[in-house]
Amino acid sequence: METTAKHKHVAVWHDGCLDNQTGIDSKVAIRKWCPAPGDAVFERLDDKKNVFVGEIQAELYTSLTKRAFEGIVEYQGPESMPVLNSVLCSIASHETILNLTSRTAYGLANAERFCEMLSRRIDLQEEHRLELLIILQEAIANAVLHGNLEVESAPLEEGIPALEKQYNELEQKISDSALSDRRVEVTASWNQPKLTVCITNEGPGYDADKQHHIPSDAPIRGMELIRSLTDRIEIEKKGRQLKLFLRLPVD
Repeated sequence: METTAKHKHVAVWHDGCLDNQTGIDSKVAIRKWCPAPGDAVFERLDDKKNVFVGEIQAELYTSLTKRAFEGIVEYQGPESMPVLNSVLCSIASHETILNLTSRTAYGLANAERFCEMLSRRIDLQEEHRLELLIILQEAIANAVLHGNLEVESAPLEEGIPALEKQYNELEQKISDSALSDRRVEVTASWNQPKLTVCITNEGPGYDADKQHHIPSDAPIRGMELIRSLTDRIEIEKKGRQLKLFLRLPVD
């Protein structure tokens, strides 16, 4: 990632995991987050950028995204410091970042949570919020399942047996730490009326130019559904990164 912000503008809130600051590249405001009401009013922090770092569980995840965090990073110990430093360097005045391992992202309502985070920053009309929710559900699922976990898509024409096979493969791969430790990162940046969302995975990538056969009577899903709801998409980093360009309404 390109460095678009200085660390001194960042306040890192955490759940107790960063009492020892060793490993953070530059001085940032380190504050322990306490979930009790009134303990943290993030909107009054002089417009500092707020990044929550810690173990992400469903209830906490929901609570965090209803506040003014501009970034959420899953922290697994000192080995996560390069990821945290990358996020600290890349947060800009118009950017929201989510960075989770596939193990954690699997089974969580990531699209809903990211839309919640984004709605704290920009005005999203309900129609556009629902479209963005659909886009993110497809894109994040693709990044985690087919990118990081390398699970093949179930052929529609093979029906239930193919779906069962896919599920069994997924259960096997999510227990493989080499695969489930791979991260998925979702970012959003904007300059109204333009909104850019970027989803990046750490899988082996794929040939974006390769054509895949899709039955004519197949329901629209995956990349075709994403294309239908965005102004433009770009596939970069050998298929590991999907950039989505959308246009927001102007009042």
